[in-house]
Amino acid sequence: MHDDDDFTSESSLVYRYCDDPPWYLAVVFGLQHLLVTIGGVYLSSLTLSRSLCADDDDIRVRVELFGNMAFVAGIATVAQVVLGIRLPIMMAPATGFVLPIVALTSLGTWECPNNASDILKMETFNHTFENSSVNEDSSVWKTRIRELQGGVMLASITQVVVGASGLFGFLLPRIRPLTVAPTVLFGMVIVWVLCVILTETEALPTDTASPAQYADPAYSEWAHNSKWFHLPYPGQYGTPTVSSVTYAGFVLSTLVSIVNSLACYHAVARVTHVPPPPAHAVNRAIIMEGLSGILGGSITGLPLTTHPPNIGVIGITQNASRSVAVVGGLLLCFCGLFSRFSSILAVQPRPVIGGAILVNACVIFSSAVAYAADVDLRTPRATTVLGVAVMMGSVLPDWSARNSDRLQTGNQQLDSALLAALSCGPLIGATVGFLMDLTVPGSYPS
Repeated sequence: MHDDDDFTSESSLVYRYCDDPPWYLAVVFGLQHLLVTIGGVYLSSLTLSRSLCADDDDIRVRVELFGNMAFVAGIATVAQVVLGIRLPIMMAPATGFVLPIVALTSLGTWECPNNASDILKMETFNHTFENSSVNEDSSVWKTRIRELQGGVMLASITQVVVGASGLFGFLLPRIRPLTVAPTVLFGMVIVWVLCVILTETEALPTDTASPAQYADPAYSEWAHNSKWFHLPYPGQYGTPTVSSVTYAGFVLSTLVSIVNSLACYHAVARVTHVPPPPAHAVNRAIIMEGLSGILGGSITGLPLTTHPPNIGVIGITQNASRSVAVVGGLLLCFCGLFSRFSSILAVQPRPVIGGAILVNACVIFSSAVAYAADVDLRTPRATTVLGVAVMMGSVLPDWSARNSDRLQTGNQQLDSALLAALSCGPLIGATVGFLMDLTVPGSYPS
């Protein structure tokens, strides 16, 4: 356990969370947060565009999604810092929601079409969900993103209800490091799983001599000729549609996102040398995150969550100013509004983005180790709980991927929901860790 002196000693901080550095330094420090957040935005936009089957318009769709995600992440950051948890955190697209989306692509109705008859069949199937006007664009990727938007918005509304009920504020004292550490650890696993998926689907070519590994001239030319300004707005892809399959998968991911955010709130409180946030502040932050998810879902198809690597930036720079986080959020909005700038970032050489993702993964892993530092890992109880949670979170998703045909309950929607749940390592790890931490005999911090 940490002594109270750890929360009051601020001598090592250059700027405390309530300090305001000069504007030019705030911009420089905000750029640091921006560069760290961009890696997560890029990865989410690339993976989502591939899952939407936007191959014919891949560059345009990816850049558009990148700008939309950056804009919404900036708004969510400012709202969370000013009105939500009121600590210097950054928001980014929730990568935990990408895994259910990838799992959906294994369904026959979500497979990317290969010919005109497949496209006609898919559009006919999708129109059974929709109640849209005939003037709406019926492109496959726009039809899919509208269904994702509806599921994300409903899941985010659920998050707002959970925050308003005070449930996680009540559970906060019972969510201890053995619950949180596996969840954060699987945040790093998600990044690498997504990289493997992108490689296997040839979104990331394995040929090191391929121009796509460095800088595609066509991408650079497209970025040079792109328009200067784009204002993201809800409904730009049409009216969101609702599917019970996507909603069920996204509700589970929402729970993982909340647990991840709880861990981040404690981590940022530690590096800023302030006491852990009280229950009412946590409930307020969950509500704000849910509202941000509704906005993000209506514009991008992905909700927002706390971005753990930016907490590492605070620890490295010793700058805990909330105004710097606000500047970082405003810079994200700038990237989203000025599409020429976002297009340049979105078509960066992939080794550059890969290096940023590698650094982010290292920071996330170190955060998991930091959470586990409060636990006496010399005791059999702690090692058993942590080991079983990590192992179950690693094995069950792999088993479900290899044996998806064995999930036969007689209800296709229930089968899809179970597949999404069993494919989510963070949810499994957090659930197992939480239940074992409450039921296995022993006392905290052992």
